[in-house]
Amino acid sequence: MIALFNHEEVGSVSTTGAESSLIPTVMSRLSPTSESLARTIARSFLISSDMGHGIHPNYTSKYQQNHRPELNGGIVLKTNAKQKYTTDAVGSFFIKQLVAKRNGSVQEFEVRNDMTCGSTVGPLLSKLGVRTVDVGLAQLSMHSIRETGGSHDARAGMDLFLSFFQGFAELDRELSLQ
Repeated sequence: MIALFNHEEVGSVSTTGAESSLIPTVMSRLSPTSESLARTIARSFLISSDMGHGIHPNYTSKYQQNHRPELNGGIVLKTNAKQKYTTDAVGSFFIKQLVAKRNGSVQEFEVRNDMTCGSTVGPLLSKLGVRTVDVGLAQLSMHSIRETGGSHDARAGMDLFLSFFQGFAELDRELSLQ
């Protein structure tokens, strides 16, 4: 199942927003029994894909030393100690493996502990019990009138999702067997 929300930033709590009952309701309706719903949730994997904060040349001091995503640098794997992003070790593993299958690169981003950050739909939907990871593409000046992204990053995003749809089930089986 793919869910695309057209107003996540301003309308997550609307009837069709990410924090609405839409996803749980659809999953429940597609699962005829509570046991099949539990199996569906256990086998599911949510990629919460939004933009990521690229390193801004005027504000380099705002970034941790090893967490400075660059435009055109590939997928940004987003982590936050306060779980504003839902990435964990399992999600990181899956993303890194899927990106590697298409010879892409992963950049790590974690907000400094002394700074606040926004969030994504990941924490809202992970409450269901679905394994979740937060990723994005590096962008400068998020939420400004002149947001800027890297032209090559669009391909990196498409490659991640192609790899996910083509290889996630096999990768999940391999991980479960080990």
